[in-house]
Amino acid sequence: MSTLNVSNISDGTDTVGTSYVVNGSAKAWVIFTQVGTQTIKDSLYISSITDNNVGQTTVTHNMGSTNYSFSADVDFDTGFYDGNRTIMGVNGHSSTQLALNCFGIFDQTNTYDSQMVSAVFWGDLP
Repeated sequence: MSTLNVSNISDGTDTVGTSYVVNGSAKAWVIFTQVGTQTIKDSLYISSITDNNVGQTTVTHNMGSTNYSFSADVDFDTGFYDGNRTIMGVNGHSSTQLALNCFGIFDQTNTYDSQMVSAVFWGDLP
């Protein structure tokens, strides 16, 4: 395997330092559906998802520590509340997993399956 050491990357117009690319870029992401059989639609550095219950999913990844940042969002739910959006809650995270819960916007007690869930992770890879 070869190693390429450069301090900047350029497309001919814009130039960016490689430290920004390495440290500032998303390290993993996933888009999946919870409706029916939970299915990953697309992902990067995501091992799997686990259907824990209605509206509850664990995303398995591999970050370097528990000190990472993430952002998660959901698309319209499956018809609950006449198409109002759901909100996302975190039920725990570790260096290898993130547990997400999807709640209705007017009902933050019960979880509901969402048509599309997306999550992006920033931090150090192992």
